[in-house]
Amino acid sequence: MKKISILFLSLFSAFLFSQCADPLATSDSAVSKNKIYPNPSNGTFTFVAGRATNVSIADVSGRVIYTGNVVKGTNVISVKTTSGVYVLIYQAEGKKESTKLIIK
Repeated sequence: MKKISILFLSLFSAFLFSQCADPLATSDSAVSKNKIYPNPSNGTFTFVAGRATNVSIADVSGRVIYTGNVVKGTNVISVKTTSGVYVLIYQAEGKKESTKLIIK
């Protein structure tokens, strides 16, 4: 009985591992070469874009407080808002990414 249980357990675990899905994340995103600093900031921060993109900033409730276009290279963005946690959303070539932005 012990050999049957071990055999079943090893076949079952092999079945589980073979049924796992491929990872959903990709490392070759079109916009992942962007950098934001300083973060946290006082409302003025630098956004280094790998390519020209559309940028928007939203608060945690989803209200958009800033939208604009940035060029490839270094861009200085200044937002006048209350301190808190925001989401910086940038999109290029139909792909969208987001980063947490803290304003103190």
